[in-house]
Amino acid sequence: MTKKELESNHPVMEFLEDIIYCPSQIEFYFRDGEKVWCLYIRQRHDNTSAYLVPCDIDGDFRYKEKWPKIELSRDYDIEGCSYVSERREEHEIIAIEKECLSKLKEKFPNVQFPEHPNRRRRRYRKRLPDVVL
Repeated sequence: MTKKELESNHPVMEFLEDIIYCPSQIEFYFRDGEKVWCLYIRQRHDNTSAYLVPCDIDGDFRYKEKWPKIELSRDYDIEGCSYVSERREEHEIIAIEKECLSKLKEKFPNVQFPEHPNRRRRRYRKRLPDVVL
């Protein structure tokens, strides 16, 4: 998301998905008044974590501030390196995005979140076939 989008009254809110080998991550930037936030979802091996990350107006993470953790109802399998089918992986990605968006709507009632946000893959690599040496 660009600085211009974050500064506007109606910034574009979309999920930015980096579903790669390890780790996979999803980002969703939004603004609450003057404060910019990023929902940051990360999966590394079997561990799915979601955080609410404070950002500056350029969308850069503020590393010195606390990142409140968002408790998820279950572990999700969005790892690009796992051996789940692409269809199941896609289902998992949509499920975690919906759960997190629901939690954001509760935490930020003044923000008008889109009902069905866009999803954009910045980079997607298919699993490489196993190689026997």
